Amino acid sequence: VHGAISQAKNDLIRVDAYQPPTYWHEAVARVYERYEALLGEHNALDFDDLLIKAEELFREHADVRQRYQRRYRHILVDEFQDTNRTQWELLRRLTAGWEREDGRTLFIVGDPKQSIYAFRNAEVRLFEEAKRGIPLPGGGLLSLQNEVLETNFRSLPKLVSWTNEIFGETVMADPDGDADEVSFSPSIPSGMNSQGGAVTLSLFSGRNREIAAAREPRWLAGSVSSLLKEGKENLSVGILLFTRNRLTTYLSALKEAAVPVQVQEGLALSDRPEVRYLLETARFLAAPQDDLAGASLFRSPWFWCDLPLFYEAASTEGAGWLEKIRAAASRNGRFEPLAAAIENALLRLGRAPLGTVVERFWESLGGPRITAALYGPAGVENCRAFLCALKENDEGLASATINRVEQVLQKIYEPVDPRASESTIQLMTIHRAKGLEFDVVYIPFMDWRPLASGPRRSDPYLVERMPLPGGPHLVALAADRRQEKQNPLYSLLDNLAAKKKWGEAKRWFYVAATRAREALH
Repeated sequence: VHGAISQAKNDLIRVDAYQPPTYWHEAVARVYERYEALLGEHNALDFDDLLIKAEELFREHADVRQRYQRRYRHILVDEFQDTNRTQWELLRRLTAGWEREDGRTLFIVGDPKQSIYAFRNAEVRLFEEAKRGIPLPGGGLLSLQNEVLETNFRSLPKLVSWTNEIFGETVMADPDGDADEVSFSPSIPSGMNSQGGAVTLSLFSGRNREIAAAREPRWLAGSVSSLLKEGKENLSVGILLFTRNRLTTYLSALKEAAVPVQVQEGLALSDRPEVRYLLETARFLAAPQDDLAGASLFRSPWFWCDLPLFYEAASTEGAGWLEKIRAAASRNGRFEPLAAAIENALLRLGRAPLGTVVERFWESLGGPRITAALYGPAGVENCRAFLCALKENDEGLASATINRVEQVLQKIYEPVDPRASESTIQLMTIHRAKGLEFDVVYIPFMDWRPLASGPRRSDPYLVERMPLPGGPHLVALAADRRQEKQNPLYSLLDNLAAKKKWGEAKRWFYVAATRAREALH
């Protein structure tokens, strides 16, 4: 729902002008109205509003627009290939009334081959439209002089030649403009770069696809390890992934090979076992009647016990785990540290923030020492990061704090492993690598299929902008499931969306390949 509201805002459709095309959109309209009312009550703006309100201000208040036009006589827009429709309108308002040779300048920089932010509503076709001129409010065009920068100052000659051949003759040849594909412009190596450069393609086979796929991460880890053994530890290495869902596979292989690696926005903190145990500990202290959280204490690193001891505690009389632990501690000294830590925590609960209570509980049972022994310094850092999140999201009431931290935990990534803090090897997604460069680049999982990734499409409706300058959106409803024949317009938009996704996947590959200075694998 929030995505639909964000899309409407980026298309400059205000809540009073929102026309729901389907029953589902009627629900979106009601949420949109309430959402805007709440923002107004709190004098707040969301991220989309920062652009929309600026465009609205310039559109409806000529005096304000003219004041800023007088103030900003020279405008530079970088990364223009990632512009969305709202930013485009804002630029049009700022340049309204401009003419060539009037002393004001608009300088736009971008590479449409690197447009990979469609998920943020970026439209690469806006770059192509800008090359023909900026359409000004009221009519007319602000024409621009187009310059193509051909020299590549980054990559060695062999890599430049390979990129020109692969993308110019195959990957980006014969672009489909209707699918937002862009034409390829070749580069020439600068005279500053020495001769050389290496490009390799490694293939993996096996009795089945799974066996072959399992060999690739091990080879990659071994290849990077060899670079380190050859004394090339100062070489910057980028391992660039198309999607995050295979991050764990490559990270595990690198750790097995003892290769220190920095992970940019790596694993979610909630995916780490030590953090999950700490979350269950917090859940139990907040709600001792939670039997599942109570049981997890007996298998946590800071109070691990074998099954006979666990059965002894479970068989002890008591209505819940809190009473059972108290009773078991009176009979068996093995349970005394746990019982004492719980009693101290419950005494503090309500007087101190839940994060502080959990931290003291964890430390009193030797949590940092045990975590370091099992998961290394990185495990301790992960636990500290979780405790920090618990403190920062304190809601006063323990149960409310747990609910709040569970919401934000998926967006918090594990901190950099202290042992890899100085490593020159980085593992990240291609989106994260945008604008970066490395001596050596690895692009694994080249058999990734962008059209097959994600859940099978079963959208009840589709919305796509028509491939025309400033083209309108078309909406198509899926056919009734009881009917075999699909709506022709739905099929058309589905096919158009697939083509756009495939076109952007080509640009992902281009961005990844052009990060390399010396070698590409």
